[in-house]
Formats: sequence, structure tokens, C-alpha cells
Amino acid sequence: MSVIIPNYINSPSNCVASSKFYAVCCIDECEALLGSLETHIGMPDATPTLITQLVSGLKSSTVTSPRKLDASLLQRLDEIAAHHDGTVPLHGRLFAQWMHHAYPRECQYPHSSGTTNPLGAEEFFALTGQDVEATHDEIKEIMSQVSRLDKVEEKQALPWSLEEELFVHRPERASGSTCLFSAIGKVILPAAALAAMGVSLMGSSKPGAKGMLSGSKDNHKYYV
Repeated sequence: MSVIIPNYINSPSNCVASSKFYAVCCIDECEALLGSLETHIGMPDATPTLITQLVSGLKSSTVTSPRKLDASLLQRLDEIAAHHDGTVPLHGRLFAQWMHHAYPRECQYPHSSGTTNPLGAEEFFALTGQDVEATHDEIKEIMSQVSRLDKVEEKQALPWSLEEELFVHRPERASGSTCLFSAIGKVILPAAALAAMGVSLMGSSKPGAKGMLSGSKDNHKYYV
């Protein structure tokens, strides 16, 4: 058994429920890293080459820069891009998982939706009735039993799965012909709207316009 450190640090159990409207929690260091990428990329997705370039120069409290990314990181980034027609969505589960591999002490491992049920301390107690607090004497006793840190065993591979979940809608890329018709439509539709407006204004200057304004049976409505 093992604990994913950033998941534990940022879990609801470590938040202090100050009121029913907000809670005081630990700062998520991964948000600043992702925010830096969003600022420099300026788009919801990017090529693996651009992401590699930016992440290689992006440091954290435990990762120095510049650095050379491992071959496994580069390969998995290419796999994500291949899954999305050549670009990597920044707001999806696969990229969040990749960020956990790139910054394992700052970025959480994104569990698939529905596989976990995080609870705060009060919620856990209300659900199970178990005491979730330890006294100072119990904490001292546990610490006294640990005279030294056990030797770290062989480093385990971080979990990885190819299940994707996009957090925002990502429209499909249009083909060349579709783009052409779309561009033509952007020119024709405004011109048609102006023409309709001109016809409606001309119609209002005709003698019958007084009848329409006075409430005759031949009333018409124009939506411009």
C-alpha cells in the first residue's frame, strides 16, 4: 500500500471547514504550473513539441529547470496527441495524468470519474460514525515508535491509464471544404441581413405603412 502525496495533501480531509460557504485548504501548486502553460500557449490545446519546450523550462518547488524530459514522458505525450488528431487538450484527464508524471509531488493523479468518493472529516464521521481525530498523546506515541525512516524500496512506476475525460467541450476540426463553405457563409449572411433590413425600411415608407402602425389586419413583423 502507498499514498499519492499530492492527492493526500489536497484531499478534502485536510481542509478546515470554516463555514457552510467556504473551506480553507492547502494551496494546489499544480494550478500555478497549469496556469503558466495556459498563459504561454493561449489556446485550449497545443502540440507535443510546444508543451515539451515549455515544461522543460518550468520549475516547481521540487523540480529544477531547465531539464530534459524522460523518453517515457515524451512518448506518452505523443500518445495523447495521437488520440486527439495531433494536439494535446490542456483540460483533460490524460494531460492531468501526464502533469502528475512530470511533477509527481505537485500535481495530483486524476482518478477516473466515479471511482473515488472523497469526504471531509465531518462528512466521514457522519457517514461511518468513526472518530477521525487523534489526540496529542496518540501522535507522540506513533512518532516515538518511528526511530528512523525505513529505507525506501525500489521506486515504483507511477500509475497510467489511457482513459480520457475532457472537462470542456472540444469541437471537431472541420475539413477543408467545410471551412470554405463556412468562410463563404460568414460573408453572405451579413450581406443578406443588411438586404433584409433595407427591404423592411423601404416597406415602412409605403402608403400601407400607416395602416400597419394604426393596427390594420395586414400587420407584418420584421426581425432584423
